[in-house]
Amino acid sequence: MHGHTWRVEALWHFDGTDAVVRHKQLRDCLFWFDHITLPDDLAWAEDIAESIADTLGCFRVTVDRPEEGLFAIWEADR
Repeated sequence: MHGHTWRVEALWHFDGTDAVVRHKQLRDCLFWFDHITLPDDLAWAEDIAESIADTLGCFRVTVDRPEEGLFAIWEADR
């Protein structure tokens, strides 16, 4: 077993919530993914992005593994 380093960006529509609060929400959400074996339904970066968006109510999430050249975007239907 081995791990990967991911870069995650989450975007919300502005609703008055402070950026510090949003950063903590994202950090707390990502903690769940850290140092675990991901289940099959989270095998792809797109699935991870969608899961984060569902959890946090974001309209767009990007997941990037630059070392491997992998990049995924999940965006809510407009």
